[in-house]
This record gives sequence, structure tokens and C-alpha cells, in this order.
Amino acid sequence: YAQLLHRCLKEAPDHTLSLKEVYEWVLQHSQKARNKDRGWQNSVRHNLSMNAAFQKVPGVKKGSLWRL
Repeated sequence: YAQLLHRCLKEAPDHTLSLKEVYEWVLQHSQKARNKDRGWQNSVRHNLSMNAAFQKVPGVKKGSLWRL
């Protein structure tokens, strides 16, 4: 997932997307996300949180923004 998320954020304006937008992008670009199981969303959140390449944008009150 880390490579997929890197590509996702690299293609985004200002290399920044909301978590919802990340989910939508992954749904469009990954077969893994197309099954009915939502475990892929947990994998996305885990990779965003644990990989130093991804930064959570501070100061966002509702939802979360992620960037490279």
C-alpha cells in the first residue's frame, strides 16, 4: 500500500489529500479495494500513520489531510 499511497499523493494538487479523497483514489486504482471487505481502509490508515514519507497536516479540525 505504501507505493500506491505515494503515487496517490504525488498525483494530487500540492501533494495533499483528505483521507476520504485518498480512499476514493485507492478505490479507483486498486483491485484490492474493490472487494466488500473494508480491511483495505485500515491498511491505508496504518500506512499513512506509520510511514515517515507521509505527513498528517496539523491544525485540521474535521477529518484529516495527508501529504508527501
